[in-house]
Amino acid sequence: MVTETVENKIITKEDIFIKARMISEGVRAQVSKEISPELYKVAIGENRVDELKIPEELDFDNPESIIELFAEVNKTDTSSDFRQEIIFNESGLRAPIYLNKHSRMELVIQ
Repeated sequence: MVTETVENKIITKEDIFIKARMISEGVRAQVSKEISPELYKVAIGENRVDELKIPEELDFDNPESIIELFAEVNKTDTSSDFRQEIIFNESGLRAPIYLNKHSRMELVIQ
């Protein structure tokens, strides 16, 4: 028989307020160069493939070409594979990260 212990964590009003601001306003990310090169590339978005050859006109009579284009777009799109979020230390509350370079909230990635 396996028994699990449940930790009682206290979620404060400040935690909820910060999470709400992060969702509504987004955060401006500052990345430290002291992290690993792989994480640095992910944090600044260098791994994205922005060049995709999209035809000027689609032939709707040929559904195979549309399916091929859809497969090509999904192959290079990694945004749905990885949802960035932070976990507050004390409360364990999770908050998604939405980047906004004009936000007043700053997230420092170290």
